[in-house]
Amino acid sequence: MDSVKVQAIKYLGFSNQEIPKSYLLLLDEALKEIEIYGQFKAIYHRYHLDHEPLSVQKINLQLDYPALHDYLDNCDECILIGCTLGASVEKRIRYYSQCDLNKMMVLDALASAYLEEQCDLFEDNLLLGNRTIRFCPGYENTPLSLNKQIGQILNVEKHLGIQFTKGNLMIPQKSMIGIIGIGENKLIKHCHHCIKWNDCEFRKKGQHCYKND
Repeated sequence: MDSVKVQAIKYLGFSNQEIPKSYLLLLDEALKEIEIYGQFKAIYHRYHLDHEPLSVQKINLQLDYPALHDYLDNCDECILIGCTLGASVEKRIRYYSQCDLNKMMVLDALASAYLEEQCDLFEDNLLLGNRTIRFCPGYENTPLSLNKQIGQILNVEKHLGIQFTKGNLMIPQKSMIGIIGIGENKLIKHCHHCIKWNDCEFRKKGQHCYKND
């Protein structure tokens, strides 16, 4: 099965049980819609990383948080990255929220998985060498305000059409902002860095929502 579909199935809450044929059909239909309406775009900048305190002094970006120290302490540089699927996919999700809730849930889960995969592929094509995983604001007590700070640095509103709510969430919702450390081979994800640690349904079942290569 396509890796995007596999990930979407996890997001939908299926574990080891047999997946209903109706959901498999919806996954196929939803993936076709995402391929039609999704407009993946990404932008990144590469910066020298300063330590003590952890920051990017050139752009006055403070990164002095325990979780980021765990990833970035041995890194010389970092990548700031932003990406989105655009507004059209979100409009389709809203459309189905009014007429087909099952289709809406499947499309929403699949869009999240599709965005993750497209951003991973984009990063792989950058040939960054030793690097960390993409660390997104909100993980392990890092503030969501970093979303807006990094977004302003990358000018994502101009280049990607991403805007921010008062709570520093992104619009369109199928958008992502992250930090990648360069110089340290840390590509293993850890549940304890996730913002959903306390109430994660995957963790309660002894599972996780991601796969590590």
